[in-house]
Amino acid sequence: MYVFLNREILFLEMRKVFYPVFIVLIIVTIWSGIDVTVLADENAIYLNDILDSYIVSDEPGMVIYVSEGENTLSAIGGLSDLVKKTPVHMSDRFRIGSATKPFVATIVLQLTEEGLVDLDAPLSLYLSADIASHIANTDSATVRQTMQMKSGIPDYMTDAFDDAVEQDPIHPWTAAEVVTFSYNIPADNLPGSEFVYCNNNYVLLQLLIEQVTGNSLAEELETRIFDPTGMNSCYLEDPAHIGDGIIRGYASDNDRFVDVTMENDGLGLGDGGIIGTAEDIAKFVPALLSNHYFSNDMLSQMLTTVPDDEDETYGLGISVIQTPYGELIGHDGASGGFQSSMYYLPDTNMSLVILTNNFDSDVVNDVREEVTRLMTDTVNEETEED
Repeated sequence: MYVFLNREILFLEMRKVFYPVFIVLIIVTIWSGIDVTVLADENAIYLNDILDSYIVSDEPGMVIYVSEGENTLSAIGGLSDLVKKTPVHMSDRFRIGSATKPFVATIVLQLTEEGLVDLDAPLSLYLSADIASHIANTDSATVRQTMQMKSGIPDYMTDAFDDAVEQDPIHPWTAAEVVTFSYNIPADNLPGSEFVYCNNNYVLLQLLIEQVTGNSLAEELETRIFDPTGMNSCYLEDPAHIGDGIIRGYASDNDRFVDVTMENDGLGLGDGGIIGTAEDIAKFVPALLSNHYFSNDMLSQMLTTVPDDEDETYGLGISVIQTPYGELIGHDGASGGFQSSMYYLPDTNMSLVILTNNFDSDVVNDVREEVTRLMTDTVNEETEED
C-alpha cells in the first residue's frame, strides 16, 4: 500500500487482503496539515483494517474518494475488468444509478426559480396528454410530491417490463417507452399520503424537463450542472450506445460474477443514468449546498424532508441521513452492474463518494460508515489540537 503525504512517500506493507469485495492496492492522498505520525499510526492503519475487512483482489473493484475543499483522500482497488485482469483506476467512469436523482431534482428547481415550473401544480401540466392520461395520479400529484416520492404514481418497473428486458436485453429504452409500462395500473396511494420510492417519478421528471426546455435531459445536465461545476467526466449515458466509456459492471449469479454491462434495463434515463468518475461526482453536493445552482430559498425547499422507507429522511430528490458523525446529505444508487454512494457532511465540509462495479455488493454502506467515522475523528483531533 502506498501512502502519499505532502510529496513524501511512506511504504506500508499490506499482508492480508481477504473478504468479498475489492482492493489489493490502495493509493491514499492526504491533505497537508495532518501529522505524519497521525497518518501512519491512525489513518493508514485504520484504512488497512478496512481493506482486511472488505476486499478481494481478483473481484470487482471500488473507488473511495474523500475531499475537504482542495484536500483529498482516495482509495482504489480490485478489478475493472475480470477477464483482462485490469485494475481499477481513479480515472475510471462508473454508473451512479439513483444518485442521478438529485441532479434531475436540481434542474427542476432551477426551472421553478426561472418561473417555468410550479412545484405545487399537477405533474400532468408538464407532460404530454397522451402520457398523462394513462398514468394514475399524474393529474392530482404535484411536481413537489413527485420529486419527494409521495406522488402515489405506479412504477414502470413491473413484471411486464422485466419480461421485455429479458426478451431484448440490448433494446435502447427511451423515457417515453418505459413509462408505458405504468399505463393503466392503479395508483399506489393518494398523493401526499405516503412515501413510496418509485423510479417512475424521475423518468416522468425527465419528460417534464424535456417538455419545458425543448432540450434533452443530457443537454440540460451538461449546460446547467456538469460544465459549470467542472464535472468534465460526467454525462448521461446514451441508451443507444450503452457501455461507452465505462468499466465493466458485474452481478452475482450462483457464486460467480457475470458481466452485465451491456444489459439495458432502462439505462441512461432520469431515474439513474449519469456516469462519471468519483472525483467529479464528489463536486456536486458541495456545489449544491453552496447555492451554486439556485437560491437559498430553493435549497431550503429541497432539504425539507419527510420520513422515507429506510428510517431516514428524504427531501426533493435527496436523502438526509442522521449519523453519530453528523448529517449526511446525498444519495445512493445501483444500476447495470454498479453501485454508488454520494454524500456530503456539512459539519466537517467533507464530501465522500464510493463507487463499485459490483451490483450485488453488500458492504457499500458499511464502508461509508467506516470512512465517515475515520475522517470525522481526524477532523475533530485537528480541531482539538488547534
